[in-house]
Amino acid sequence: MEEEEIRISEIIQDSSLVVSTGTLIKYLEYIKKNVKLPLKVTGVAWDFLYSDYGADTPNGRQVFELIGFDNNVEQCSNLFAEVRSVASGKVFSLQLFEFQALDQASKEGQILADYSYWIENYI
Repeated sequence: MEEEEIRISEIIQDSSLVVSTGTLIKYLEYIKKNVKLPLKVTGVAWDFLYSDYGADTPNGRQVFELIGFDNNVEQCSNLFAEVRSVASGKVFSLQLFEFQALDQASKEGQILADYSYWIENYI
């Protein structure tokens, strides 16, 4: 098991690492307790994979403040983050796995990196 997988299995209390409503709720609870908001983040890619914002979809390489989380995970296969663009002040709800902390060496950076690893490899 990789280091990320060990940390994730401890958070979700499931060694199979299955992404489900129950394990997403556990990860969300962990994030809420351990990530200090607002947190400066940026996208992991130039473009966000899924967005309902059309032409208003922000560029993934700009800086955002992570300001909250969508608590409704009942029919989701991913957590959604509420982010505010530092440049424009606009608020967006986008998939959490598409963000990384500006300070990737921080505790928060590790938590977001582990979450992205989990979603990208176990969904």
